[in-house]
Amino acid sequence: MIKKDEEVNKLEQLLESLIKMVGRANQNTANLQKQIQQMNENMDSLQMRINQLEWVMKAQREDMLIHPIRIYPTPTPAQDTAEIHEKILFRV
Repeated sequence: MIKKDEEVNKLEQLLESLIKMVGRANQNTANLQKQIQQMNENMDSLQMRINQLEWVMKAQREDMLIHPIRIYPTPTPAQDTAEIHEKILFRV
């Protein structure tokens, strides 16, 4: 009878241990799913930023084709800054 009680106790301890292991595994799975969700959100945000940068670069490239870069003269010591500003065209 004592031997059966010991075996039952060992089986109960084993069952408790397995239940704890399953609980930890479920907890780890939930944490991993949260991390995956956060990483997916970060990826979506990065993809949106990349799309914005591509759009800006495309717009700048098209603008450069329409309005090529102008090289402005460097001021000589005799020139006043007001004179230089009069020569530079300002675009918005």
